[in-house]
This record gives sequence, C-alpha cells and structure tokens, in this order.
Amino acid sequence: KYIGDAVMAFYNAPVDVEKHADAACYSALSMIEKLNKLNEVFLDEGLHPIRIGIGLNTAEVIVGNIGSDAKKDYTVIGDGVNLASRVEGLTKNYAVEILITEFTVASLVDEFVYREIEPVKVKGKDEAVVLFELMLNTQKSRELKKLYEEALNTYKNNDLDKAKLMFTSLVNDYDDGPSEYM
Repeated sequence: KYIGDAVMAFYNAPVDVEKHADAACYSALSMIEKLNKLNEVFLDEGLHPIRIGIGLNTAEVIVGNIGSDAKKDYTVIGDGVNLASRVEGLTKNYAVEILITEFTVASLVDEFVYREIEPVKVKGKDEAVVLFELMLNTQKSRELKKLYEEALNTYKNNDLDKAKLMFTSLVNDYDDGPSEYM
C-alpha cells in the first residue's frame, strides 16, 4: 500500500503465511540488496545514492476493507502498524537501513544476522521496545555484529571509557552508525 512517499506491506493476510516475520525480513533484505546494486549504477553515472529506512514489527492487527460505501481500502490498522511506522522513522537516528522490533525477533524461525540497538520508548507506547538492526548476511556484517556486541556489553557493564574506545574503533573501521550513536 502506498502512503505518501512510503510503502507499507503486511504479511499473513488475506492468506496465512507460516513464517510471516521471516518473509518480511527476507523482503526487507532483498530491497536493500537491490538498492545497493541500483546505487552502484547511480554512482557510476555521477548521481547521488538513494537511502531508505525500513521498520518491521510483528503484531496482531485489524485487517480488512476499511472505509465507507463510497471508498474502501483493504488495509491494516492498529497499534502494531503504528509501531512499525515509528520504528521506520528511527532508522535515521542510528544511520541504519532496517530496524526490527523485539516482537519480530521473537517470531523469527530462520537464522538472520541482527544486533541489538537499544530499548526505545516511542510515541504512543507506555513501555520501551527493544530495537534491533537487521543486517545483510555478509562476513563484514557478522564481524561488525560480534565487535559491536562486545562494545555494547562493555557499555552495559558500565565500563564507559572502554566502551567509548570500542565504539570509536567501530566508527573508524566500519563507519558504523549505531556505534556513532553510542
């Protein structure tokens, strides 16, 4: 569904999709892979690359034809949809392409590369939701995830000076947005 300059996709309706959270993650990763190829062409042509943000959430929502007799739209509504939209907006804060919620992570069946970012209290929610970056499954991503998790654990253990050095190293070596944020 087009919403202004955004696209909203939902899974598991109108037909059941057994691994709907996985399907959403595969779709998001495929979008990034295709965008990376397109951006290579743009750079070759002297054009600026395109950046997008994708927010994924897994929740029970209301789905169906919503509207009036004059205009109906098959769509989804509910708190889970709102959360996905808020999460997408946060991709800019961390300079990442894909953010997923803890609810999506809990619903995954297949193995994906993702890393914890932080708990965030988004507008309209009383409790913080833990966000994760979904990453392409590359050697570089797996290395970055391992090093980032070490730095994040150091931060959580309140060794702030050491964590700052570790995050700074990740910024310098990987140009890593979440490490820059931290």
